[in-house]
Amino acid sequence: MTDLQRSLLLELVSPERFRLLLDGEALAPGASFSARKFLSDLQAGLWEELRAKRPLIDPWRRTLQRSYLERMGRMLRAVESPVLGTDKPDISGSGDSPDLAQLRRTDFRAAGRASLAALSSSLDGALARTNDPMTLLHLKDCRKEISLLLDPRK
Repeated sequence: MTDLQRSLLLELVSPERFRLLLDGEALAPGASFSARKFLSDLQAGLWEELRAKRPLIDPWRRTLQRSYLERMGRMLRAVESPVLGTDKPDISGSGDSPDLAQLRRTDFRAAGRASLAALSSSLDGALARTNDPMTLLHLKDCRKEISLLLDPRK
């Protein structure tokens, strides 16, 4: 189950998908599904438990949520850091090395950072409402991970 979830996540959060969404925005402004909205909707679905009165996240969902943060981290690091000698760093963890030269010139960095900042705020709210010890630990850990992704110097 975990491998299937991770594979789907790699397909959804990919340079290719983001580039296609941006192309759609350029070709049909206002009439297309924006890349920012895509990230926002995807993130809302992956973290839907945060909206509950008493958030409770099961082990499968916690694993999926950690995979999402890992994927976003790989994508952000790939577009933020200069890659010496190549534009094809391995961002998937599976040997996949897409061309990121075009992605670096897009709004992915800004959209990804905005999505993670919004998620961090949602985590803060959910932390105050959860009673489940494992969910609480998970949310705290995810908040710390996001903090490191947004400011690696911490």
